[in-house]
Amino acid sequence: MENPRCIGEVNQQPPGADLSLQRRSIVLQNTDGLPLMPTYRYPLQPWDTVIFKGKRYFVKEVQNKGAYIKLDGLAKPVKTSAVKLLYYGKGLCVL
Repeated sequence: MENPRCIGEVNQQPPGADLSLQRRSIVLQNTDGLPLMPTYRYPLQPWDTVIFKGKRYFVKEVQNKGAYIKLDGLAKPVKTSAVKLLYYGKGLCVL
């Protein structure tokens, strides 16, 4: 028995054709055709070393668009303005 809702030919779209333009990811490319390194939004990144209340901590994650950071030895996140950057995670020193 035929489906009463399907009258005539079935027009199928290719896979991925129904994705809206907003959901497609944009891949930035260098002039050589290689993908660029992602740009970071926040001044503190994971594995940066910071000083908080006189002790040295590693940054575990960034929360609330960079307003708070979670430190390695603490349970609750702290404000970014309450810490002082000691080392970037890539090895650069801040004096």
